[in-house]
Amino acid sequence: MRWWAATGGTRRLGRAAIVLGVLLLPGSAHPGAPTHAARPRVTVVEPGAASVAFRPLYAGRPIDGLAGKSVSIWLSDLRSGSRHAPEAHAWNGYVEVSPVPTGVYRVQLVVRESRSADPDAAKRLLPGDLVGDLAEVALVHDGGSRTVDVPLARIMRLREPEDTRDGVGWTPDAKPRLTSPVRFSWDAVPGARRYQVRVQVRCGQSFAGRAFSTVAAGNLDVTHWTVELPPTTPGEDYHLTVAALGKVATVGTLWVQGPKWYGFDYPFTVEAPATPPVTGWWLMLPRMVGGEADVGAPLRAWCAYAEHDSGEPCAEQLTKFRNSGASGLVGFAFFGARCVPAAEVRRPPRRARIGTSVQRALEQAVGDHGTVGTPAQLGVAMDPPPWLLVVPSVTDGASGRLPVLAVDLAPEDEQPGAEVSVVTARALAGVPEYWRIRPSRRPDADVLDVWTQPNAGQRRYDRFLGIQGARARRLALAALPGVTVDVLAMLPPLCP
Repeated sequence: MRWWAATGGTRRLGRAAIVLGVLLLPGSAHPGAPTHAARPRVTVVEPGAASVAFRPLYAGRPIDGLAGKSVSIWLSDLRSGSRHAPEAHAWNGYVEVSPVPTGVYRVQLVVRESRSADPDAAKRLLPGDLVGDLAEVALVHDGGSRTVDVPLARIMRLREPEDTRDGVGWTPDAKPRLTSPVRFSWDAVPGARRYQVRVQVRCGQSFAGRAFSTVAAGNLDVTHWTVELPPTTPGEDYHLTVAALGKVATVGTLWVQGPKWYGFDYPFTVEAPATPPVTGWWLMLPRMVGGEADVGAPLRAWCAYAEHDSGEPCAEQLTKFRNSGASGLVGFAFFGARCVPAAEVRRPPRRARIGTSVQRALEQAVGDHGTVGTPAQLGVAMDPPPWLLVVPSVTDGASGRLPVLAVDLAPEDEQPGAEVSVVTARALAGVPEYWRIRPSRRPDADVLDVWTQPNAGQRRYDRFLGIQGARARRLALAALPGVTVDVLAMLPPLCP
């Protein structure tokens, strides 16, 4: 909707009156357009005072216990731009204010939760507060009285990438610097059915025109969102908005409060990933083309078969291959293989490669049935702390937020039997399912070891299954019925 305001003079309509302004409805043209455009609506205001009462609504229903809460009202005069904060009293589900001068106002109503003795606390909008905003309330008759419904939305609490419970400590000129993928999570909002999320990029300082453009959006039924975002360039920043949608109205909105500033979005920047020093060597296998090894192809087309700390063990493995007479893998040849410094190969280390694919596959499989994250992210204490956990969503009828799956990445140099103490600890903790990912004897694949049915009395799990990652199959989670994980997507082979 485009708004155009025009001031007018006064004329007599039985008594003194003020022509406040002109509002062009959607589809109207601006002043000066051809005369066949829609006629403007003129609001006439009588001088004097009027009374008004507001009925706050949440999710379409009146709010219980309103009398015990802190209530504030702001009225912004659309004609003069002046702002009033009349004294407000909550009574029997309504908020009454003292008589105000007649006019057309924008109204903001805030219902705050209890505050500490902090003198600035009453000025802030913090998670849990309820806020409503009406674009136009007309009080045009002297001595008149109106009752107006005000839909309220709850200020949402962001949990990740930082907790906004008490606001944030930084200013818009010193936004948080994050790395991609960025994970956002927030507290569930009562009455919410879905959450609309959006990330926009802003270029420069102007908020007008096309300064904003949407780069990612979602319509979710869970309280977390992970999104890949390219690094911001100088002068750019991202802005996250979140809205909780109920059955009949918006019931929650993100609001960020900082030192002497506030906003309805969460601004941040994304840094380019740091490039770690590349060390080590890779045993590279050329691709078979027409029955022969294509040794002239660029390295990106070769198979990064095995990673070594130095060139000596890589050369030893290459010699064993040549002496064994083995031909190679499907599609790749041992003949023509060679050892190459990792700096030339530019392949991520195993732990980084597996870490990304495992978390992504789990998040895709679990969906709204639960949440995937580290113990710190999920607020779960476990000794020793696992690499990843899956906790069920409260909508799945789970009691509390106890983990249903723990996942670990075995160290590259782990000795046989070193995992026994960890498996015992997981069984004693009652974790229904424990996964451990380890390198196999085949360097081009990993093994997923799965333990289920914990038996605390025997200090062990009753069932065990070992899965070669290179074999395509789906694995069902024992404690989340209907959830299956694509093992091949989770543990992709180095030589596809």
